[in-house]
Amino acid sequence: MIDASQLPVSMSPPANSQNQSTRTKTLGQSDFMNLLVKQLQFQDPMNPMSNADFTAQMAQFSSLDQLTSINKQLQTMTSSQNLAAGIQGVNFLGKQVKAAGDALTLTGGTTGPISYQLAQDSSAVILSIYDSSGQVIRQVQSAAQAKGDHSYQWDGRSGQGTSLPDGIYRVQIQALNKLGQPVQVNQWLLGKVDGVSFQNGAPILHVAGNQIPLSNVLEVLEPVKPAL
Repeated sequence: MIDASQLPVSMSPPANSQNQSTRTKTLGQSDFMNLLVKQLQFQDPMNPMSNADFTAQMAQFSSLDQLTSINKQLQTMTSSQNLAAGIQGVNFLGKQVKAAGDALTLTGGTTGPISYQLAQDSSAVILSIYDSSGQVIRQVQSAAQAKGDHSYQWDGRSGQGTSLPDGIYRVQIQALNKLGQPVQVNQWLLGKVDGVSFQNGAPILHVAGNQIPLSNVLEVLEPVKPAL
């Protein structure tokens, strides 16, 4: 073991000690090996390190080396995955996508359609739109609707008919059957991908003014061709 009395002692603090302290919080491979060499140099010759202790410390060094190698490999894999995801996101440009989500981005008084699916016939469907503070600013109740896919186009106005400012809104859809029991409702966003951005390396698709994570995409469709 190291005899502290044989080590040089400095009474004055090193220059920029705060930065040095920050840099030495984590020990690397070279630091570990230097410590082991110093320990061997300053060990008590009358009581040297046992073979078992030396073997244990070398095993720790080997484990550190392996963990460092694994960490580098994981970083490389993450970079490769982010690059592949980015390329995949660009390939969505111009495609029609169906994605899970309840966000509506209002731009210039317009937004994409609200699409949803009813698990069974419903006697009443209530559609509520919330602003960024969680307040209901519009609520629409429709008559009976059959099981299947439906959509609603919001005009960007409040329940009082006032045009609302651009921003991100949320939509919630509730349905009841003829017995007054809740009906399962699946809602999504449907539209054309007209842009791709990246957040923390993950691609974000721009659909009808909405920003949708690539992981939320449920289905990809070919763009609808205009009739001749």
